[in-house]
Amino acid sequence: MKKLIAISVVFALVAGAAFAADVSAEVIGKINLAEGDTGKDVYLDKDGKVASESHDVKATGGFRRARVMGSGENDEGTFGGWFRFETYGYKALGDGLAGNVWWKPVEQVKLLLGGNPDGLFGLDGMTRWNFYQIGGDTDVIHESWKFGSSFYEGWGNTGAVLTLTPTEGLEINWGIPYGNYDEAKYVYLSSTIQIAYAAEGLGKFGLTYKGGKGNVKAEDPKVEYYEKTPKKDAVPAGGFNEDTGEWDAAGSGATAAVWKYRLRPGKGPFDDPGKIWVFAGLTMIENLEIDFGLGYRLPHKSEGYTKNDPIAIGLGAHYNGGDFGVKTRLQLQLAGSEKAEGSEAYKDPMNIVFDVLPYYNISDSLGFYFSAGVDYTAKSGNEIDKDGSYAITGFHVEPYIAIKSSWWAPNLYAGIRIETDGTKYKDGAESKDGTSVTKWSVPLGIIVAF
Repeated sequence: MKKLIAISVVFALVAGAAFAADVSAEVIGKINLAEGDTGKDVYLDKDGKVASESHDVKATGGFRRARVMGSGENDEGTFGGWFRFETYGYKALGDGLAGNVWWKPVEQVKLLLGGNPDGLFGLDGMTRWNFYQIGGDTDVIHESWKFGSSFYEGWGNTGAVLTLTPTEGLEINWGIPYGNYDEAKYVYLSSTIQIAYAAEGLGKFGLTYKGGKGNVKAEDPKVEYYEKTPKKDAVPAGGFNEDTGEWDAAGSGATAAVWKYRLRPGKGPFDDPGKIWVFAGLTMIENLEIDFGLGYRLPHKSEGYTKNDPIAIGLGAHYNGGDFGVKTRLQLQLAGSEKAEGSEAYKDPMNIVFDVLPYYNISDSLGFYFSAGVDYTAKSGNEIDKDGSYAITGFHVEPYIAIKSSWWAPNLYAGIRIETDGTKYKDGAESKDGTSVTKWSVPLGIIVAF
């Protein structure tokens, strides 16, 4: 046993001499000193009548996340690797494991095997994670991640990444998801290919394509029915005629007019088109960073059916004037539609997300932030839905402070948060003419890295 220990120590010393390695860890804790909302529980009282009562004020939270990370490479910089163990809540360490190893035969070529759940070669500037940064990791400030629709968040698969840097500033990435364990043709069709260029004094630009398996003919379309004027006895007398795509009312025109319908495809093997992102991150103006992103998924198509996902357009800006600064971001998703043969087209409602984050560094270790945002989803505008759909407006307001012990990141966050997703409820169920529930909380989060 002693010989085994001695051999292990010698091996560790030799490995340490060959590879320069770093190991670090971080732990996050978060509590809500108090939290509540304006919602009510609906129930039947002792006499069988509908009654309601407001929710109780609660206090929640505790341990949120722990990570152990390590990386290293040889002295020549030709071989290296990275790993991370992480866990959430009170689960045993090792609940999440990720890692990669890489080989760099020449300066212009790098082959990586493995993956990183945070994504590799992302093109999102300051508009996604970098908007709230560690404040979002602690969950004191909620990050919705909606901006991944217009900004490429990074390759988060497991497999292989080939990176080519033929000239200064130019980078070509090819991510192949071997970890999908699928047929070879589908693995390669699902590759992600990116071309990015960083121009000194101007900014960074990129085009990313994430492939998919493609489109496979779905099973026979199915019919979904929508009732314009709800009536318990409103049943078309003649039923639905699959050949004509119309209701056979059997002389009861008034009854048939109550109903609207649209066709959707049945479940097929898969419907997996690719997606394209365009990115421009401009830095030519002093103290100002501007991000532009556009995301578009290629149409879903099968026999008699076409679906266009919404086009996502994103814009972000960060002005850093020293102690004072402001971040803002905006995303529009629009022009989504769905059409099945024999039915009228369905138009997706437009969605607008807007966030603003002014901040002021009171001292080297204390900063004040004011997060606010709106999430608006318009009415669909379709005749088949206009009587049942409604515009939804959510918002959040959160002033908070951040205390840091190092120059790069705060360690403690505390604030007051008020928010609603805008969904309306009436008698305990979602309703177009009900009231929305507003939530409030007093969060406190601490993150320590070592």
